[in-house]
Amino acid sequence: MNADAGQIWFLEEPRLGTANHGHYVLIVYPPTQGKVCINFIATGRTCPEDLEIRPEDAGFESIGLKHASHLLRNEVRDIRTAILQAGKYKGKISGKLKQKIEDWWGAPI
Repeated sequence: MNADAGQIWFLEEPRLGTANHGHYVLIVYPPTQGKVCINFIATGRTCPEDLEIRPEDAGFESIGLKHASHLLRNEVRDIRTAILQAGKYKGKISGKLKQKIEDWWGAPI
């Protein structure tokens, strides 16, 4: 599968902070020059600006998450697209959930 903005992936690497396990990420910009911009997703909120995604949100069932989670405002990174080959594609945001995330992000995803 090709990487595209709006996709959710589970990645073992890179790690979030000092975590000893992988995390879900949202691709926030389309790949360019062999890199992709990701936003980490975690079950815990780390700052007031993080966005909660809940199972009750329309479209939650199509993104591969199992629990309420947070997009972490301060955890955005550029990674090589090759890293996705070792990851697991989980789903893609759409509809009202996509709009909720874009409103929080401040730009189209």
